[in-house]
Amino acid sequence: MKGEENWKKLHAYAHGSLSPKENQEIEEWLKANAEAKIVVKGYREITALMPNPSEEKAWFQNEVEIIKDDISKKSSNARRWLAAACILLAMGLSAVFIFQKQNFYSNVDELVSVYSREYYPAPFITRDPQNEVPSWILAYQEKKYQEVISLLSIADSKSVKEQFYLGMSYFYTSDTEQAIFLFQDKNLKNSLFSEQSRWYLALAHLQLENKEIGIEILNDIIAQEAFKHAEAKNLLSAVSDE
Repeated sequence: MKGEENWKKLHAYAHGSLSPKENQEIEEWLKANAEAKIVVKGYREITALMPNPSEEKAWFQNEVEIIKDDISKKSSNARRWLAAACILLAMGLSAVFIFQKQNFYSNVDELVSVYSREYYPAPFITRDPQNEVPSWILAYQEKKYQEVISLLSIADSKSVKEQFYLGMSYFYTSDTEQAIFLFQDKNLKNSLFSEQSRWYLALAHLQLENKEIGIEILNDIIAQEAFKHAEAKNLLSAVSDE
């Protein structure tokens, strides 16, 4: 039964919204479950393309049910079809969006600008009347990034989630150097937001025309098939053509 509970928590885990204890339990469980890791990766890829977490989850679950109905007769391993569904859906969505961008944006500056304007979703939260939603999350959801900066900057200590979203708020307000400072912090390198931080770090360096550093990070993202690796390939190709 514990395994079934863990599968149900994967969406929240992928969005960094579990408690520290639950998060640690899932991370330990994932070490021995390669298929669950693919599911998490699929959730994160789809999240990047669908800005509303609730819509993303509903859409994702609906698509998985469609795939389940189609292939369940051919496979008795429910976990394998779920993992396959996740990676196929993520790859399919990425391909559509990348194809569109390749046709409309060929210049590096244009691509960087387009990718930089994409909204990264706010933390996935459970609407529990007994738990008040942090003010900075509400501000981020409304794209009030200066307010997020004001609220989080005064905190004596920050969780990795708060640090990442503070970096995103600086990124969206074009305070690129401050965003870089936060994204490259060692606390984010080994966190749930490590892959996302690397992608936005690459964009930030390219914005500042730190081309060599940006290319190095893009190559690393591609090699690891990390968050936004398809976009990284597209951007690297554009950089190489210049």
